[in-house]
Amino acid sequence: MSPVPHPGLVVALGALLALDDAACVSLLFCEPLFAAALAGAVYGCFGAAVPVGATLQFLSIVSLRVGGAKPPDGGLAALAAVAALPPGQQFTGSEWLGDGAVAVPVLVGVAFGYAGRAARDATRALVGRLVRPALAAAARGDASRIAPTHAASIAVHALRGAAAAAIASVAAPRLAAALAPTAGHVPAGFVAMSLGAVVLVRATPSRARWQWVLGAGLGLIWAVS
Repeated sequence: MSPVPHPGLVVALGALLALDDAACVSLLFCEPLFAAALAGAVYGCFGAAVPVGATLQFLSIVSLRVGGAKPPDGGLAALAAVAALPPGQQFTGSEWLGDGAVAVPVLVGVAFGYAGRAARDATRALVGRLVRPALAAAARGDASRIAPTHAASIAVHALRGAAAAAIASVAAPRLAAALAPTAGHVPAGFVAMSLGAVVLVRATPSRARWQWVLGAGLGLIWAVS
């Protein structure tokens, strides 16, 4: 197992992505494509990280970042997927579509993305509990607790991101190694097409979903034939 390159940068990147995702004005660095590019620069595999991020971007297409939307944690998904890539992996052009080295990291990234969403929701619930006393005090005319509570909420989200990045940097490569014997031969294009089919089904009115499922099935048969 290769050591994690620049662990301090990985943890800092996780904190920044978590803040961009949940606690600050989003600059979209937490989207999988951009987060994977940043992680690839840290891990020294930019050429392989970008295709991974582009594939994981399917996770964020359906749920727009408005209102009460709860998309998967794309930043954590990207960090985990890049960490799960073979050390020094690089691609030229579109050769990654037929390479099995991308499929397993993408699957690992999807798992971490949904686990990260649960952690984000739990953190927001914790912040909600922290905010209530400050709001109650403000309603009584004492606003002195607003600023410290806001700073504490920012710190909690940053700590979540840093901890998640540290866990992903260690656990993702091991999970990828465990999955490689069974899924390491699957072309990355197959995984990308499958995620695309899921997005189409989720974004289509229910009465028309069977058409997309049929089309996706025919496409998958064509891809593996």
